[in-house]
Amino acid sequence: FATLVAVLGLVVLLTTIQVRRSLRPLEALREGTARLARRDFSSAVTVRSGDEFEDLAGSFNLMAGDLDQQFRSNAQLIARLNDLTYGALAALARAVDASSSWTAGHSERVTAFSMRMAARVPLGADRVDALLRGGLLHDIGKIGISPLILDKPGRLEPDELQRIREHPMLGARILAPLAAFADAIPVVRHHHEWWNGSGYPDGLRGDEIPLLARLLAVADVYDALVSNRPYRSGWPQAQAVEKIRRGAGIQFDPAMVQLFMAVLAEEGDQARFGPTVEAVR
Repeated sequence: FATLVAVLGLVVLLTTIQVRRSLRPLEALREGTARLARRDFSSAVTVRSGDEFEDLAGSFNLMAGDLDQQFRSNAQLIARLNDLTYGALAALARAVDASSSWTAGHSERVTAFSMRMAARVPLGADRVDALLRGGLLHDIGKIGISPLILDKPGRLEPDELQRIREHPMLGARILAPLAAFADAIPVVRHHHEWWNGSGYPDGLRGDEIPLLARLLAVADVYDALVSNRPYRSGWPQAQAVEKIRRGAGIQFDPAMVQLFMAVLAEEGDQARFGPTVEAVR
């Protein structure tokens, strides 16, 4: 009986040792898998068991190396696509502005000014990108409006004014099928809403208006005021700034007007001709 007990004890001991030997490689592989989940491909799994676990660890390390190269390649590709997207957007913005000889560069100037305002707000990268996209394309709906209306030197007739006021909705419809622009559409649709609810197209008021649209609206009006139009000459900067200041709480979000004033205080007379969109994005 004593011999049987001794044999059983030896079997248990050997089994325990073997199990522990198996668990150590498995634990190393588990830790390696956790690192992969965190996109850490730099630390190799080390197993010196001289069995199939060591072979498995070698295969695991090869896979991690392949993933590392793949992620690096994807990151470079994404960067190139982002650059291409910006270039395409800028070209499209220029094409939109070219629908009227009076608006050349308007969308890029408005976007650049908006981005400088946004730098003073704790916005995440996704929202900044939405502002960039929405700003460059905020007037894309004007491609559906006759140049005879856009360039009319005199007072617009009621039906012509209504047609002009349709451009935010037209722009939103143009972009609606493009999933990549979903977060930019509110900027396009709502940049002519007024803080007091008397704007268009939806008569939103106060915080109902998307934040990015409230921000862009100030820069949009400012650039329009200081630029020449077929029906008037551009205003002096001081007059345009006073118009914006008096519009706080009526046409504009007061907080956005404060951001606008902060940019002016920092940049002075150069505010309208400050950094390009590409420099501030």
